[in-house]
Amino acid sequence: MCRIGGTISPEMTLLKFYKLPGPSVPLRRDDIRARMCTCLLRLSRSSAQAATGLLLLLAVVLGAQPEPAHAQTTATYTVTFEGNWNTDSTPGGVVGGAHFTTLIGAVHNSDVSFWAPGGTATAGVEGVAELGATGTFRLEITAAGANVKSTVQESGTGATGTSTFEVEFSRTHPLLTLLSMIGPSPDWFVGVSGLSMLDGSDAWRSSHTVDLFPYDAGTEDGEEFSLNNTATSPRGTITSLGGQGKFSDTRMARLSFTLKTPLPPPPTPPSPPEEEICVVSEVTDDRSLSRFVECAAENIEDSVTFEETLSLLDEFRNDEGDWNDGSTYFVLLTKGGGVYFHAHAPDREAEDRRWSGTVFCDEEGGDVLNLQAGDGCAIEGGGYAHSFSASHVPLTRAGDEFVLLGGFDETPEGEPFTEMIDGPSTEAGNVDTEEDLMKFVGEAVKALRKTVGDPLIDPVQLRGVLRQEPWREGEVYVYIMDETGRVIFDGGDRSKEQKLTDDSGREYVVGELIAEGEEEVGHVEGDFWIYAEKVEEDSRIYIVGSGYQPEPGESGDGGGGCAVGGSGSDGTFGLSLIALALLLIVLLKDTRRQARRIELRRGVVACNRLRETE
Repeated sequence: MCRIGGTISPEMTLLKFYKLPGPSVPLRRDDIRARMCTCLLRLSRSSAQAATGLLLLLAVVLGAQPEPAHAQTTATYTVTFEGNWNTDSTPGGVVGGAHFTTLIGAVHNSDVSFWAPGGTATAGVEGVAELGATGTFRLEITAAGANVKSTVQESGTGATGTSTFEVEFSRTHPLLTLLSMIGPSPDWFVGVSGLSMLDGSDAWRSSHTVDLFPYDAGTEDGEEFSLNNTATSPRGTITSLGGQGKFSDTRMARLSFTLKTPLPPPPTPPSPPEEEICVVSEVTDDRSLSRFVECAAENIEDSVTFEETLSLLDEFRNDEGDWNDGSTYFVLLTKGGGVYFHAHAPDREAEDRRWSGTVFCDEEGGDVLNLQAGDGCAIEGGGYAHSFSASHVPLTRAGDEFVLLGGFDETPEGEPFTEMIDGPSTEAGNVDTEEDLMKFVGEAVKALRKTVGDPLIDPVQLRGVLRQEPWREGEVYVYIMDETGRVIFDGGDRSKEQKLTDDSGREYVVGELIAEGEEEVGHVEGDFWIYAEKVEEDSRIYIVGSGYQPEPGESGDGGGGCAVGGSGSDGTFGLSLIALALLLIVLLKDTRRQARRIELRRGVVACNRLRETE
């Protein structure tokens, strides 16, 4: 306490310098009394000073009033679902195993409706009403886009059990739709459709209770509490069953809502930033898993070359390294849903397929592909997903967004992409001359450029297409490397991807195209003919190549192949052609690209002439 007419105490000094919080986090009166001296004025001062002090005290008290319910932009409710399936609601008795399935629904605005009495059940409502399945209904909620604030999904209960959870509403999204199957039954359910938490005066309800009665979805016949009944044909409408058939006029369940009015939390000092977890052995719980996935995503995001990204992905596959152990491994998705990379060896066939609508966030229930860059969520069924953007992931566009899954222990089968990439005019099975090979590689270059340049094409689609006919048959397929010789894509062997090539022919190709600055190159490796082109796209360098093995006897001596520049049954003639090719390169040193093309064409002509003379 302070004395009247005494000196100003330290507590009173607080009044002068204390900054009042905004109206959304008001101080309680008890807080004010505890933190400030209640004796504010000296009676020895003038009446004007006294009046000023009283006005200041009044401003503090008024500013501390709670925000009225009608002014709040959001409201959080404690919601309780209470089952009432007993002999009062079903006089004929309660069937064995009676229960209410998972509660599924959404907080939304008035521009969308998911079900209504008298309407026709959607596929999602049918799944819930007949089987308690929530997947299709979740997709319908996601498809509503900005009309939905959040998905609500909570555990079901026994016949007379309870489930309590919290739901947040906003003034733009004040409605709740919720439903749960009466199980077992043909297609009966309980729920609410478009229930508003605002009262008639546009204020938040302080509390609200809704009795729930059974509905028939109109999708399956049956009058008993049983599953596997005949589908209703034609499909009926959603109708109330209260007081009909097995049901009395007594409620089957009840929803109770209580508005929460939390006090502003006391100020807390900022917590120190959490350290990164970049070693799989340190993953011990959900929080450490999320930090582990975020660290891996940051490493990809920070890569500045194809070489760094591909080397990192190769490390992710090493089950004896820091990133991969048991069920804790990574799956990299494009925002189009394509599986770009799968670190778990037994599941690598999932690569190049689409996973849209298959992996969901645990709490929100939404597709992980809807995560904004920098956000993450726990995955339904286990694991963690993190969204990010990166500029140096091969065969993608600079700045594309990706989602990295970690600790993901379930691999969906996925679906093939709807092809937007044309097949080659010269198919892999028809490549039997060097000219065919050059056309075939040229078509692959066109496909790569279209993929990187067209935002409507998921980059994963290119890889899926190039692994199939007509781009692959026997030993003829497409490979793509970076400028260091690290394999970006291999249409014949997935295990070679992300690794540096160990093939001497490909090493020769890299040397000619990169070190020597050529635009295209032909090469003979044993009896295998190789052709490759350098492609510069979006300031990135790719090497696209392929090869084929001539039929036995195609060259005059019955062995080996016809090298670019020419070779044949006559060794002297072959050497002459090679010498001629080398002479042309020397003479046209300043126009090396044209020289290479001449060399390639002459090789083709020479080979064709040799065949004609055999």
